[in-house]
Amino acid sequence: MSRWATARRLGRAARLHLRLKFASFFTSTPRSPVIDITADELKTRLAANQPPFIVDVREPWEHAESQLPTATLNIPLGELPTRLDELADHRESELVVHCRSGARSATAKKFLEQQGFQGVRNLLGGILGY
Repeated sequence: MSRWATARRLGRAARLHLRLKFASFFTSTPRSPVIDITADELKTRLAANQPPFIVDVREPWEHAESQLPTATLNIPLGELPTRLDELADHRESELVVHCRSGARSATAKKFLEQQGFQGVRNLLGGILGY
C-alpha cells in the first residue's frame, strides 16, 4: 500500500473519531431534570431578593452593551472549559446561564451538566426575552 493510501486511511479514521467524539457531546447525556428558567420567573426571584448565581456566556462586548440588573459573571462560551474553576463553589447550587437569545446558554448548560454541575438552568429567550 502506498504512503498516500495509508495517509488517506488514517485521515478517514481520524475524521470518524472526531465525528463520534462530537456526536457523543450532543447525545450521550440524558435530558436534564432541571427545568430552565423563564424571564418572568427570574424577574420575580430578583424582585424578591432571591437571586440565583448568574453566568453570562456572551462575549465581553455584548456583556458591556446590556446586562441583567444584578451582578453577573461574564465567561464567554468559548472560554468556559478553561474557566470552570471560577464556578467551583456553585457546582451543587442553582446556576443560571444566559446569552443573547438562549442558544449559547443551552450549549453551556449541557456542557456544565456533563462536568458535574447539578442545578444549571438556562434563561429561556436570553437577554432578549428578559
